[in-house]
Amino acid sequence: MKGNLKNIWYVFSGTFLFSISGVLSLVLSNKTIGFDNNGEVLFAMSYVQLFCAIFNFQSFNSLIKYLPQSKSKQETNNFILNAILLDLISIALSMISAFYFLNFLSSIFEWNDELIKMIKIACISILFSINGVFDGVLRHYSKFEYISSSLTITALIVIVLSFIGYLLDLDKVYFLFVLMSTVISKFIIDFYFFIKLINDCNLMRIKDIKFKFDKEFFKFNFYTNITSTIDIPVNQLSPFIITWFLGFHELAVFKTLEKLGAIILKISNILGQVFSPQVSRLVLKSPKDAIKFTINVGVVIFVFGILCIFLFSLNKNMIISFLFNGDNELYYIIIFYLFLMLYTSSFCMQHYLFIFLGYEKKAFKIALYSNFIYLIIIFPFIYVCGLWGVIISKYIQSSFVFISKMVYIKNEKN
Repeated sequence: MKGNLKNIWYVFSGTFLFSISGVLSLVLSNKTIGFDNNGEVLFAMSYVQLFCAIFNFQSFNSLIKYLPQSKSKQETNNFILNAILLDLISIALSMISAFYFLNFLSSIFEWNDELIKMIKIACISILFSINGVFDGVLRHYSKFEYISSSLTITALIVIVLSFIGYLLDLDKVYFLFVLMSTVISKFIIDFYFFIKLINDCNLMRIKDIKFKFDKEFFKFNFYTNITSTIDIPVNQLSPFIITWFLGFHELAVFKTLEKLGAIILKISNILGQVFSPQVSRLVLKSPKDAIKFTINVGVVIFVFGILCIFLFSLNKNMIISFLFNGDNELYYIIIFYLFLMLYTSSFCMQHYLFIFLGYEKKAFKIALYSNFIYLIIIFPFIYVCGLWGVIISKYIQSSFVFISKMVYIKNEKN
């Protein structure tokens, strides 16, 4: 338990500063270039994230599942090599597809030349979007101090660059580079710590390397990642839908909401990073104990989230003035969105439990159906209710996922 608390602190300290850097960068860019121009910057990065979500099948989940089963150093090396191969193939597919479809999509949606130029620049960051093998290996070996250091250094770089842009009143292309620096800086730092760990643990020595394609490793990774791909309507298409119906200004507002809600979401990500390897090991020993463990983590997240919302309510005028230029009419939608983050975060460990129990194929089907529901309801909801409609659609989609998974997990418990 002491080790878990130490790991939580490592990741929390880094993640907290990383979240603050994201909020601060967004606020400074909003104030420097305005919500409309910043909406274009965010849209360019959303384009990149869309193709990364479709093709960038990172190997994190497979490493967390299979590394604890490794019986020798040679087997461990082989899992890592399979992960590297998978990550590189994914990056190549993402990069090629992003550029290939750009002219087609820009002609359909009538994007102007300046926006197309920004999207092309943003696509460069795809080359640095490798993180699965780094995250998986570092977390398996409980090197959470490395993860924390990576997040902290990246956050400081983003903060410094954002303030430079604000003080010098730089343009939207500069702030696009600031967002890209988040991806590029983290890749460089993660790569350094990955190599350090490999050397410290005497892994990947030439004499111990004997590559063998692992079909089950790739198959598991395919099903876990295809589930994320199916979640594209909720996670990646929403910015496109918002821009289409409401414009770049509302997209900037929504992205600012996401940054604020990330304060709650980050605690679930932290606990997921720290405890997902433990859930994997518990599932191998006792599925019932794994289920109890995930429920307990959910309760902790719920209590933390309630505290965050309470603190926001006490300081609402200051926060709204800082993040939303004093638009107090957004108060109720902010609260509504924060409760959505609380709701989804409380079930974060359910995802890891579900796939480690061997339900990755069922997770795919659930994601497919839930996103089909989302695509049906979001268009009438956003047309009638604006941004409220987007959030309501997310509530409905999330509820379908959580309830469906609980049915299967309940059978496992019985």
